[in-house]
Amino acid sequence: MENDNKSEKKQAVQALVAGCSEKRSYAVIPGYFLERVFGHCRPLDGAKLSEANLRSADLRSADFRAASLRSASLRSADLSYADLSYANLRAASLRSAVLRSASLRSASLRSASLRSADLSSADLSSADLSSADLSSAILSSADLSSAVLSYAILSSADMRSAVLSYADMRSAVLSYADLSFADLSSAIFLATDLRTTKGLTQNQLTGKNSPYLCNSPLPGNIKIEGGKNRDCDKLADILHQRYPGSFDSPEAAAEFIKEQQPQTWK
Repeated sequence: MENDNKSEKKQAVQALVAGCSEKRSYAVIPGYFLERVFGHCRPLDGAKLSEANLRSADLRSADFRAASLRSASLRSADLSYADLSYANLRAASLRSAVLRSASLRSASLRSASLRSADLSSADLSSADLSSADLSSAILSSADLSSAVLSYAILSSADMRSAVLSYADMRSAVLSYADLSFADLSSAIFLATDLRTTKGLTQNQLTGKNSPYLCNSPLPGNIKIEGGKNRDCDKLADILHQRYPGSFDSPEAAAEFIKEQQPQTWK
């Protein structure tokens, strides 16, 4: 019975947004006509869809703003151009999902599975991706500015030309991630191993608004003054300013940094 209910919910959701992709493509045509030809395009902003089974669903251009999709199954779903800004996708399964040019601005994706998902050109600015699995994900040209990626797994991710300015990369796993042409300005790299990343250059780590490095070993071909600990003395104030909820004082941030520094790298 529970599986039947989940199947019915999936069908209902797909029916409500069936015409959204065409509505976006034919914006000059009256909406009532498009709905008669292609189907409904109803907003699902604020919808309660926690634990919903939307696996492989066609949800292109759908409006899920501030929707609750916590622990939902969206594996292999097509969410291209969908609006998921401010949505709760905590612990959701988005493995192999297509999210090209989708908006996930300020969305909660903590502990979500996005392995092998296509997020190219997606807006993930200010999103919470802490502890998310983004291994082998496509993030080329994605906007991750001010996103929280602490403890996220980004192994073999394609991050070419991604915007990571002001991102929190604390203890993120970046083994074999491609950072070619990525904007790393003012990002935080604390206890983050950069040695096996691909495409990383010295220019990305130096100059005006360079990222903050502390206990973050670099690829062997990159030599910068201060090395992996160049900015440890600056980070306490930065962490307190950006994340006062987690670090209520510079002293608390300094203690946290001190705890991260003893980590050794093999």
